Amino acid sequence: MTTLEGIHIIALDAVAFDHCFTSERWASETKAFTEEGKTGPGISVLMALINVELHHFRPTHIMFNDSLWLKASSVMALSANVRRIYIIPAAEQLHFDPFAGGTPCSSCSSHEHTLLQNVDGIWAVSKAIQNYAWQYGQLQTSFIQHHPWNYLDRALQPLKRRRNWGRKLVAMVNPCLVKGATIFLEVARRCPQYQLYQFMSIRSWGADRKIFEEMEGLLNLRIFSPQCLSSYPEWTQQRQAWKELWDEIKVLLVPSLWVEALGLIIAEAQIRGIPVVSSDVGAIPEAKLGVPYLVAVEKLTGEREPTETTYRRGTATCKSYLVKDVDPWVETLDRLMRDRAEYKRVSEMARSVTVP
Repeated sequence: MTTLEGIHIIALDAVAFDHCFTSERWASETKAFTEEGKTGPGISVLMALINVELHHFRPTHIMFNDSLWLKASSVMALSANVRRIYIIPAAEQLHFDPFAGGTPCSSCSSHEHTLLQNVDGIWAVSKAIQNYAWQYGQLQTSFIQHHPWNYLDRALQPLKRRRNWGRKLVAMVNPCLVKGATIFLEVARRCPQYQLYQFMSIRSWGADRKIFEEMEGLLNLRIFSPQCLSSYPEWTQQRQAWKELWDEIKVLLVPSLWVEALGLIIAEAQIRGIPVVSSDVGAIPEAKLGVPYLVAVEKLTGEREPTETTYRRGTATCKSYLVKDVDPWVETLDRLMRDRAEYKRVSEMARSVTVP
């Protein structure tokens, strides 16, 4: 057990647990438990821990955001005054179409709908997710207005104000198809006038081999991978690495085509005074807080290619659609890169509206 900001955190030892239960075995046990109520060795250990701690703690509310806890809390012997609250952190966490199971570790079990109908409350993290839950699943949810600041790591506050007009980097985090990587690629191709390594892609969970092969062919783009953090073995030191990145990023591009649940990377940039050029899908407009710039795109519908590995818009793949529609991105970026007064205006607005 540990304490963080006054909150007691109790958990199984991750290393020991992973040694006993591979990700494949754990996924199999979770599915069997959620859909059939069968408890394997891993689930049994977890349930035993939860029941002991709940007995000692005697909570009034239990909040969770995954199918395992949704099922586990439904079969526990809880006090009648305990309220179960499900948090919807993303559209793909819900079992129903069009985006069910769309990204790694996301939900796809149809048994969850009945379980969701029996919780005491459902919290949607944005209006976009609230609308999605009702439109596709007829789920009544509550949206509690939160300033994006509340979702940021308190250990990073207060966040240093950046004045990065003189910097070079145009960055994108997690470049993959659903996040609009082909927009980023095409923008980089059309902007060779900027100095070498002007563009940077920051690799994350959605890494796509073909996308990175194309990126490696551009002289004005470099890839920042987790391996680059090898000299920062501890979490606190990784924060330092990110601090150094924010010191160099002049403009952040967020060209996502996905139904984004919030867009925390936008808040992280704007709170530092770094302009963000983003798409207008999902909850991104909510995260932007009225700060320029939003670029209209046609979001993905959830329809998959025959391989079931790539989302597409209607009958057009991400790539065939995006390459011809990047002019607004290039024009907006060029304005921010060249016009100092406009850069300062957007930077000041971003900082002022994001810091509560």
